[in-house]
Amino acid sequence: SRSTLIKYIEDLNNLAIEEDFELAISLDNDLLSLSMGNEVTKEDLIQLLLPFSVKNRILNALYLKEEYTVQKLYQNLFISEATLHRQLASLNTLLKEFGMSIKNGRLRGEEHQIRYFYYHLFWLTIPKKEMAEKFELAQFKSMIDAIKQAWANDMSTTNEFKLALWFSITKKRIGLKKKKFKTLNQLM
Repeated sequence: SRSTLIKYIEDLNNLAIEEDFELAISLDNDLLSLSMGNEVTKEDLIQLLLPFSVKNRILNALYLKEEYTVQKLYQNLFISEATLHRQLASLNTLLKEFGMSIKNGRLRGEEHQIRYFYYHLFWLTIPKKEMAEKFELAQFKSMIDAIKQAWANDMSTTNEFKLALWFSITKKRIGLKKKKFKTLNQLM
């Protein structure tokens, strides 16, 4: 509704003011406009809004822990059960593209797709400075050095980060009990 839209615009403008972020959204009749400072990047905007995304918080919770009860999940996220079910339905629609879904408090799908999904999610949403600490990427330095030596080729810092992120996700998920490799096994 228009009143909800106006409330969201006010909330976003207030958030930008609180965070000293060069952003302003205005609504004039049916024309919605966004103005940002010259130094504001897409990544900056994502970092401003991401902490408020219930879908992102659900995905991060499921990354950190293999399985949740619905009750535990909505309590940990500080949302109502109805909100959780709405967000899960919407999220499942989006995850369908990746051959994934969330059912019974668990992320389901082919393991390689889940890892690939999280790789892209984290690469696109976490600043590189924070990524190194959050995923303890330094622990993979010797592996990356060995790969560079075996290939007799150098690697850019960005590619080293990407490879270390992939290793970190793989390390996190390798111990999970309920992994599905049906499609990958058929391809092999």
